Amino acid sequence: MNNKKLAVRYHLLNFLDDRSHSRTYSTRAVAATYCVAAQNDAKLYSDFYSGLFASNFQPQEGGAEDRTDGEFAQLAKTVGAGAAVITCIKSGDDLGTAKTKATNGYSTLSGVNANSTPFVWDGVTSVNYQDPAWLTRLTG
Repeated sequence: MNNKKLAVRYHLLNFLDDRSHSRTYSTRAVAATYCVAAQNDAKLYSDFYSGLFASNFQPQEGGAEDRTDGEFAQLAKTVGAGAAVITCIKSGDDLGTAKTKATNGYSTLSGVNANSTPFVWDGVTSVNYQDPAWLTRLTG
């Protein structure tokens, strides 16, 4: 991504909402990623996205608690996001966008006969991301 050999398009889904304590965790996490994406910085986005799945951040499915919008904002700040991103996350500005784009993401998956996540494509061709050399093959 950083050397412009690869463009990544994320289609984020919110199917884990029902397995979160708040019943909104996935949607709020997706909304936070849109706030971060608005800064147009691929490294920042990648760092934030990875942070969401870090073992010290991602809550347990079915757990007694999950992350707050303030904690999403703190993660964004930790990876270098600016004040506008922090405000966007804390205010929930992109919740509507998150819901709409998650719905569209399900349609995209269905359209390419994908039945699980993650799923990687090169154009319209499915990529075996389990193969350790998949990225080298794409950017080779």
